[in-house]
Amino acid sequence: MRLAAQELLADTVTLHQYNASQGEFLPPAEFSATWPAGDGEMTQPRRQGLSAYVIGHGTVVVPDATNDLQPELVQTAHFQASGTHAFVGMRLQQGETPVGVIFFNFRRPRPFGPDDMAIAGILATYAAAAIARGRLSTRA
Repeated sequence: MRLAAQELLADTVTLHQYNASQGEFLPPAEFSATWPAGDGEMTQPRRQGLSAYVIGHGTVVVPDATNDLQPELVQTAHFQASGTHAFVGMRLQQGETPVGVIFFNFRRPRPFGPDDMAIAGILATYAAAAIARGRLSTRA
């Protein structure tokens, strides 16, 4: 998580695992991660809100939450607790199956260029692969 944050110069990174067969996020104490380590709202998955929206839509990019937040996206307690003013949220998938979401959060508005999105996509691919490996090892 720390390395992912450093690659995009993000203030916080949050990852939540998702169980597609049940259509819900996995318990945060075991299956979520934040950097820097958080507690309270930062460790709670959203069944309604940004995490669920990203599962449904794939990638959400908000360069300036004050001016660019789509009306259907609500500023959740997690969003407010992190002091987020810009973010990239990406659905993590293995094949066509969603396995989680990752958010790169920034405390200041910022533009996201093609290089930023390419780096975020690579990091999301690695995160999805790590989740898949972890799930395989727990089945063994």
